[in-house]
Amino acid sequence: MNPLLTSITVLCVLGISLGQLLFKKAAQSIADAASWQQWVFNGWLIAALALYGITTLVWIWVLRHAPLHIAYPFMGLAFLIVPVLGWMMLGEAITWQTLAGGALILAGVTLASVGGHGWYDHFATYCRRHSLLQGPRPDPGRDCRHSAFGAAHLCR
Repeated sequence: MNPLLTSITVLCVLGISLGQLLFKKAAQSIADAASWQQWVFNGWLIAALALYGITTLVWIWVLRHAPLHIAYPFMGLAFLIVPVLGWMMLGEAITWQTLAGGALILAGVTLASVGGHGWYDHFATYCRRHSLLQGPRPDPGRDCRHSAFGAAHLCR
């Protein structure tokens, strides 16, 4: 994905994350025995639904321009952003496990966003330069599949 598309994708994730914060504020502002009017006319809830609606429309635009298998992993960032926003804006506790899990998600999003076989070419070039991978490159005309770690080829 190009930098603009990546930025818009991250903005969608931020919109969804902020929407979760607004949903929490809506939940906190509604009394236990609230009438339906308190739900329907809740400003926090209206703002959250509006933000989700706008973010969904932008997300559909993103999906028109990016493969789903590359764009969707970015949504995993919300699992890190939401707890951090909850800690910053609502004073909720945040644990090291949440941050460690978020770091793993961030690593996964980074890995997934590279997409395609482009990562393999960079990895293989690095390995060849440092004598970690021996052997010739496969014939580009052959139908080759890369192993999970890019160290072996299965060619027809």
